[in-house]
Amino acid sequence: MRGEAAVRTIKSLAYGELTQPKESSTHPSFQRGLSMPSRSERGATSRMRVRRLIASVKQLETDTDWQKSDLQPRYAPIFPKTTPIRAGWRWRSARASGAEGQYVLLAKCNPPRDNWKAFLILTLDEGASVVGRFEHHGSHPGLHAHAHCERSGIEAGPRGLDDLVRIPAAGNSIYHRRKNAWSENSFWEAAKRFFRVQEKTGPLL
Repeated sequence: MRGEAAVRTIKSLAYGELTQPKESSTHPSFQRGLSMPSRSERGATSRMRVRRLIASVKQLETDTDWQKSDLQPRYAPIFPKTTPIRAGWRWRSARASGAEGQYVLLAKCNPPRDNWKAFLILTLDEGASVVGRFEHHGSHPGLHAHAHCERSGIEAGPRGLDDLVRIPAAGNSIYHRRKNAWSENSFWEAAKRFFRVQEKTGPLL
């Protein structure tokens, strides 16, 4: 995904305009029956998997609110050890459930440095895996995401944070013109929209 199409996808995810993708029986892999899919079709399937994990609706179950204490693994299960929190950083962690499994939404921010990050983490039998990152940095303004079609939601542990693909790609200023005046709560709400994490609602009284 590149260029303006990538920007539209990031913005639509962040602001709640993207619907969950649907599989089609007209896809070539269905038409060929049990034949081996081509490399391009495998890539398309991988992209669909990551897109499905992000776009599927998740119900929020617990929420820590914003914290300044060191970040323990139970709130950030991709890290095996407690992460020190220093120099203006704060974090917030929520657990959510969806059709694809159990998730942790982790946000880290440093408002004085205008640095904002959110991670969608899928819990696995063997640990936890980063599905994607949603970010904004004052040093190069513009909402963007990081993911990897072959590894996101599969590779467990902190290595899943490395070598992810940036969407949209860095370097073209036309895609990064928008500046955001984030607060902790407004970024948290944007991250929830991006990763489709919704508050549980009961019947109206």
